[in-house]
Amino acid sequence: VRYGRAGEGGGAGDELIEGTAVAFRSQGFGPEVQKRIMAGTYALSRDRFAALYLQADRVRRLLTHRINSLFSSGITALLLPSAATPAPLLSAALASPVENYRADFLTVPANLAGMPALAVPAGARGGGLPVGVQIVGRRGGDFEVLRIGMAMERAAGK
Repeated sequence: VRYGRAGEGGGAGDELIEGTAVAFRSQGFGPEVQKRIMAGTYALSRDRFAALYLQADRVRRLLTHRINSLFSSGITALLLPSAATPAPLLSAALASPVENYRADFLTVPANLAGMPALAVPAGARGGGLPVGVQIVGRRGGDFEVLRIGMAMERAAGK
């Protein structure tokens, strides 16, 4: 394993490979990440591949094309909300796994399209809960995104 945590498996031959894979996929990841890995594993299973993966890949390519067309028109970066609501209280976030999935859906397009994105604080709303925005740049525009993020933080006095 060349990245992440290697984990410790046991056995020989196929058992060693399976033991290492199970250990690698469970050590070093919290419960939420493990759930998402399992959902991805299910989506890539032989029975679900055509129904889920191929359709998702078509959507990803369409999304990438549309975002690239924005950048082709001369736009340097997109400034988008990073979440649909202000940050929840930690107790509320832990109580609702469904809301946890909904909380990050606005960051999915940049991830699917392979675009660099950076979330930065953008003030606070009712009750002092923070809100953030994400800066999305063209593919390969990582440094431009970071430069814009640093300028926003300087302008906010941080």
